[in-house]
Amino acid sequence: MSNPSPQVPEEEASTSVCRPKSSMASTSRRQRRERRFRRYLSAGRLVRAQALLQRHPGLDVDAGQPPPLHRACARHDAPALCLLLRLGADPAHQDRHGDTALHAAARQGPDGQQSFGKSLLCRRP
Repeated sequence: MSNPSPQVPEEEASTSVCRPKSSMASTSRRQRRERRFRRYLSAGRLVRAQALLQRHPGLDVDAGQPPPLHRACARHDAPALCLLLRLGADPAHQDRHGDTALHAAARQGPDGQQSFGKSLLCRRP
């Protein structure tokens, strides 16, 4: 005589076999990648930053406080500024104080306004 396998109700079977992915895990993973992207920019590792963004196109290049574009303007980092604009960073993006990257460039004096201000104004939507 064969022993029939015990019947498991459908709702229990579906939850025990397949668990939905937690959106929290994917959010924290995305945030870690965005932090890594900002660290690469700060360290001048632009090739790595660009490669990371190409592998994970859903990353937000404007994420962080202050945003990476603001940091590049404040540090007079022209290569990072060009890379961020090429990758689609928004020059009109505001930080928590309501300042844009153009404000950060203006605070750097005449050199910042001339070199970075022109780049930002040309890309402004």
